[in-house]
Amino acid sequence: MISPLKNIVALSELPEVAKSPWPSTVKVVVDAGKRMATVACQVAEIPEVCGWLFSNSYNFATLVVQEGAAEWSLRYIFYGSRGSGLVHVTVGLPKDQLV
Repeated sequence: MISPLKNIVALSELPEVAKSPWPSTVKVVVDAGKRMATVACQVAEIPEVCGWLFSNSYNFATLVVQEGAAEWSLRYIFYGSRGSGLVHVTVGLPKDQLV
């Protein structure tokens, strides 16, 4: 079993690791107290960001979709090994972009 403290450190490194492939477009914020990271990206980056999480041993848990007045809010939720916390990938999709 992996130590939860070690997993929090790994989760806290996500912002630095994400700077390499996305220096300015993807923003990562870690809340170590909740053992959660939020990754904000653009719609076009979703496949690449999700693939990157898979390659870093995170697994897809669920997708939460919320309808707002002008946009859809999409939240892809990933989890790591036991005790490592969650990663939420968030993106807003304007309703006028839907086909």
